[in-house]
Amino acid sequence: MKIQSLAHKKVAIYGYGREGQSILRAIRQQLPSQPLAILNDTDLVDTLDVPDKTEVYIGKAITEQLKVMDVVIKSPGIPAYKPEILAAKAQGVAFTSATQLWFDEHPQAQVICVTGTKGKSTTSSLIAHLLRAKGVPVALGGNIGTPLFDLPEIPQSGYWVLELSSYQTHDLAIKPILNVLLNLFPEHLDWHGNIERYFRDKLHLLIQSPQTPALLNFTDPQTQDFMPTLQPQLKKIAYFNHNSGFYVKNGILNNKKQGLLSTTDWHLPGEHNLINLGAALSTLQQLGFEFNRDTLKTSLADFQPLAHRLRTLGQKAGRLYVDDSISTTPQSAQAAVQAFPDYAITLLLGGYDRGLEWHDAAHFFVARPVQRIITLPENGPRIAAAIHAAQQQNSNPKNDEPEVYAATDLADAIKQAKQHTPPGGLILLSPGSPSYGTFQDFKARGKAFAHYAGFEVIQ
Repeated sequence: MKIQSLAHKKVAIYGYGREGQSILRAIRQQLPSQPLAILNDTDLVDTLDVPDKTEVYIGKAITEQLKVMDVVIKSPGIPAYKPEILAAKAQGVAFTSATQLWFDEHPQAQVICVTGTKGKSTTSSLIAHLLRAKGVPVALGGNIGTPLFDLPEIPQSGYWVLELSSYQTHDLAIKPILNVLLNLFPEHLDWHGNIERYFRDKLHLLIQSPQTPALLNFTDPQTQDFMPTLQPQLKKIAYFNHNSGFYVKNGILNNKKQGLLSTTDWHLPGEHNLINLGAALSTLQQLGFEFNRDTLKTSLADFQPLAHRLRTLGQKAGRLYVDDSISTTPQSAQAAVQAFPDYAITLLLGGYDRGLEWHDAAHFFVARPVQRIITLPENGPRIAAAIHAAQQQNSNPKNDEPEVYAATDLADAIKQAKQHTPPGGLILLSPGSPSYGTFQDFKARGKAFAHYAGFEVIQ
């Protein structure tokens, strides 16, 4: 479906955030007189620009409007399994997305799609950064923050590196030149409904384009569990984190038997970021580009951690502060702790409760051990209960098992962290939970962390 095909149809944009506004501008460029409807679950901000020939419907009015549309362009954050959406589809209403429309408008684009539960933004940024180091034109966008229709056009020889979330992949019909799947952990169950559907929607990116080469993480257990399903369907599978190519062992990124980079050789902490780099280098290798040890270090010299992703804010009163507000799963909180093996850590955990299991993470924190854990609403009590249970089940109890404190909010958590963390310690915000209900998003939570800790907040 192309934008021109929307002419003379009843078209609604469902969700008027950044992507909704972007697709409206794109439609207006090609169809300036096309009537459009905006459907938004909440009232629009008064200062938000709504063009002429545009009707706005909010709240309960959305359900009726969905029934009378020919085409609905749905924003990613709106669950595709809402009853009113399923009912409209059953009546013949066509649903699409800005992502699908962009692909339909760019059939010749050389697109690399990056998905996975964690590491998408860092890996996508590394791929784009390394391609630019080779002098290749690159556009980077998608779930990482820039809507596709807002990206500048690049020469046909260039590459589009697109980060895609499960919200975007679940119904795409596209043909990239390469699909990269980093890992699979339970996530976004409130949107997808259950773990099985989340995995299915994530893997749809690969299965819907079986001729597209797929680059997979050889050591990811969940990905390996799906190999009996994927292998018969995908025509070409390559791996990263395998000793035939780029893999990480004992804090070293290797290419076959050659050591390339250690965790101390660049600006991103943790083995998980070396794995992300291995995925990026494997991607470039699939495209025909190679790096040796020297050229890689030179190319990465100016690559910095993305905001709110294990970003070191600095020291105050001898305590180091690290912002990992992007952390929304127990597994990502574990990876954050592993990135700082030489520090006594005070870990800030908790947020919106999606019902994810904390059993394994709790045992990890007890065995590590983390020195102090400060829990945040709303799932803080459940996390604390899991940690206490892990302590009781620990067959080798230690005096340095984590002390657990409960905070009423983020400001209180940082106040307590300052009280209980001695100089030389690390105060780490890696909540393992979304920010819904308390902050607008993980970025707002990270900025609040910086503010309460006493650092300048970068907008």
